Amino acid sequence: MTNRVLMKDHTDALGPTRPFIEERPSAEQLSELWGRFGSPRFIDCTWDLSHLDETFSPLSCSGEVVLVLRDDRLKVVYVARRGYPKDWFFPMDRMKKNESVEEAAIGEAYEETGLKIDVLAIPLIYVVDIIFNDWTLKRWHFIVSGKPHGYALQPIDKEEIEEASFFQERPHNSDPFLKRWSEEISTRV
Repeated sequence: MTNRVLMKDHTDALGPTRPFIEERPSAEQLSELWGRFGSPRFIDCTWDLSHLDETFSPLSCSGEVVLVLRDDRLKVVYVARRGYPKDWFFPMDRMKKNESVEEAAIGEAYEETGLKIDVLAIPLIYVVDIIFNDWTLKRWHFIVSGKPHGYALQPIDKEEIEEASFFQERPHNSDPFLKRWSEEISTRV
């Protein structure tokens, strides 16, 4: 069961009475995850996205997985999303309601790269307060370390993913936010 907490009187730095939602797995799912992979390091942060025109609507996900997939040559898989500049970032997506972190990671790796993977660890969880113009979303981002089976990258979700590739060094990303986050994840995983 997804643990989504909606509080109508949430107070944050921008003032009281802002709609608020938290997306995270249930306590049972987290307990199972800790039992399987150990306790990760938590990083609490706030992203100010108040410049975006996002309207409040409770989402039906239980967090997000961000995949750091390294092969035996220590190359990392990155994807370029269709419809954006040729910017590279880790494969990632929201976890479906009642989907485990491991299931989401395995499914997303296959959809965005065409590869099957072994989940090795979940070393980090970013617990992020995302501040929109008139509401706040708290989303758990699970950083998943995995090992791909093979090297033939062929994204299955061709509508979303333009290309997937292995890189020895972090590839280009013109989005300052994603570039900074990619650097931060790379140094911690």
